[in-house]
Formats: sequence, structure tokens, C-alpha cells
Amino acid sequence: MKWIKLDSPGTWYFREALYDMLKTVPGEGFLDVGCGTGGTSRELLKRGYWGVGIDYSEEAIQKACETCREYNDNNYFLINADITSLPTDKAMEFSIVLALFILEHQPDDLDFLNIIKQYIEPGGWVICAVPGKKDKWFIEDRIAGHYRRYDKEDLEKLMWSAGLKNVEVWSVASYIYNIISLPYINRLWAKDSRYSRLSLTQEERTKQSGISEIKMKTVYPWFFKYLLNRKTLWPLFMAQRLFYNSDKGHIMLGKGQKR
Repeated sequence: MKWIKLDSPGTWYFREALYDMLKTVPGEGFLDVGCGTGGTSRELLKRGYWGVGIDYSEEAIQKACETCREYNDNNYFLINADITSLPTDKAMEFSIVLALFILEHQPDDLDFLNIIKQYIEPGGWVICAVPGKKDKWFIEDRIAGHYRRYDKEDLEKLMWSAGLKNVEVWSVASYIYNIISLPYINRLWAKDSRYSRLSLTQEERTKQSGISEIKMKTVYPWFFKYLLNRKTLWPLFMAQRLFYNSDKGHIMLGKGQKR
């Protein structure tokens, strides 16, 4: 069977929520911290934003360069570096800083958030996305190099502790766990060769997490393209908005403004 690269249902739900949140945040320039293969950056560029992507994985940057090739050198630039090693000056301040699925990889998430906050212009915003529900921790988190999951109040507390104001956290994909059986997924992944990654260091697992091709997560049978698309998922996007203010999200999406 032919397998093709497609965004997962969770990615579709998350990005739709991100677009909703961006409507509440002014600004056209973004810094995508831990941009990975550039998928989210590309979607924002399509919507008229300009930005910079940074990732410490050279392989991720190479893939992001290909993903965003039509925007490179015009509206989008890529940096292969550790965000903590870059200088903070006026040339590197943005109205929006994205920290999407990166905080859970940090041993000290508050210290990391304080570092990236320096790249926000005064009055600008940081948007964070993290895996939700601490009680849903399972083997995939270890394979991906996560240190933790977050409940809604955890992300709220973290963002307030970083000195941000107007903090708001949404629950995303709140009903996914009513459909997906985690024990089943664990049994499925127990057969996955990715288990060998548990012998890698935390940093090596983190680097691999954003670039791997995983069956039924990043690559799907070819006919799934008729199921995983904006048109067929639109009713679920509409339903998802009813749960933004709940605390049941598979993903927690938060925004906070720099004082």
C-alpha cells in the first residue's frame, strides 16, 4: 500500500484553534521557536504573515527550507541555532512569538519561556501549545523526549509566572480521547521500532520528534487524503470551539502579552 505524508487529525484541530487565537492577537511578523519541518510556518505564510523559523536540528531546518521554499528569502528566514544562544536586540523582536510543542521538551520550562519572552516586542504576544492532560502521560511522551504534560491551570500558572499579562488558555481537541483508545494506541506503538529511541538521550529524542515519519500519525494510506482535509473536518472544527473554555483538551493553547 502507498503511504503519503498528511497532517494528523490533532494537527488539523490544533492549527484551526491557532488561527482562531491569532485573530485575537495583532501583528504580522512571527518567530517560530522550534519550527521543526516548517509546517505551521508555511500555513501562516500562506495567510499573509512574514516570519523567522529557528530550530537547533540541522535536519529539521533542511526540511523546513524545502517546506517553505516559495517564501524563503522574501517573507521567511530560517536559523539553525539554539534559541538560548542568540543575542537579544531590537532586530530580533517580533510582535508574535510561537512556542508550539517545545516547552514540554525543556527541563526548566519557566526559564525557557523567560528566554524566548525577550524576543517579543513591548506589547507583543507569545502563543504556547503543549500536550494536555497530565493523566494521559504514556509511552509516546517518553519516545518524543517530553518531560511533562500540562493541565490547563499548569500552563496558565507558567505564563503568569513568566511575567506575562492577559493570559488565556484554551482546550483543543477536547473530545479526541472519547474516540481514541489510548491502551489500543500503546499496544500499536509497542510494535513500533521507535521504542529503540528510548536508549537515546533526551536531546536526541527531542530532535527526532519533529522530523520522524510515523505510520498513522504523520504518514497515512493514500486514500486518507479524502478524510483528512479541511472540508471533511470542518464540522469538527466548529464543534471544537464549544470546548475552548473547558479543561479537557488533548492540547493546551495559551497566549500572553508582554508587559
